[in-house]
Amino acid sequence: MYSSPGAFRVPRTVTAVLGVAVLLASATCTMAQETVHQTLLAGLGPGPSKGAATAPVLIEEFSDFRCAYCGTFAREVLPRLHAAYIATGKVRFIFRHFAVLGPASEAAAEAAACAAAQGQFWPYHDQLYATQGRLALSRESLQQLAQELSLDLAAFTTCLDTEHFRPQVRAETRAALALGLRGTPGFLVNGRQLVGALPFAVFQSVIDEALTAAADPQKVPEDNATLAPASAR
Repeated sequence: MYSSPGAFRVPRTVTAVLGVAVLLASATCTMAQETVHQTLLAGLGPGPSKGAATAPVLIEEFSDFRCAYCGTFAREVLPRLHAAYIATGKVRFIFRHFAVLGPASEAAAEAAACAAAQGQFWPYHDQLYATQGRLALSRESLQQLAQELSLDLAAFTTCLDTEHFRPQVRAETRAALALGLRGTPGFLVNGRQLVGALPFAVFQSVIDEALTAAADPQKVPEDNATLAPASAR
């Protein structure tokens, strides 16, 4: 077969070997990344969660209660994920604090953790996002939400006064940064990163791909890149 002068044709056997090497390198990179994720998150504790502990897909959200995009996710996307995947045993969902928008963010995160200590994290979480933009995250408003949810207000106030969960909030925020998450909300879906105000359809696609991979552990993911919309911040 004619070959133009100077052209170099790679033998098919070499091409095949290179292809296998690329696949192995991709798999090794993915496993190394998963190990980093596991190491960073191992010391954080279980975190508030929804769904079965045996679910094949784990989603970890890193979120800030002052972030408007986080509020959109909590109000519009999370309920759909719950109905389609969490309630059906396919996904376990864990919330992590990513308090990066100032002292009020950290105060709200600590308040949510204090509510979690009384078994009321998700109601408190929902109320914080439901009132986002209408209720200033002052100490008084955080206590008011606790009172509206019939929490033990004395215990809640003591929890805030002693800054009991501040180390936890800061540890989770540092972990998010160490993982390379540069926007809120940030997510890990079985280790794969997603960042920002992503629509339900994107989560659906990534979760379905993760479910397929979980059913076939030998399959090498085609792409483990971070997904982020232009609006991520």
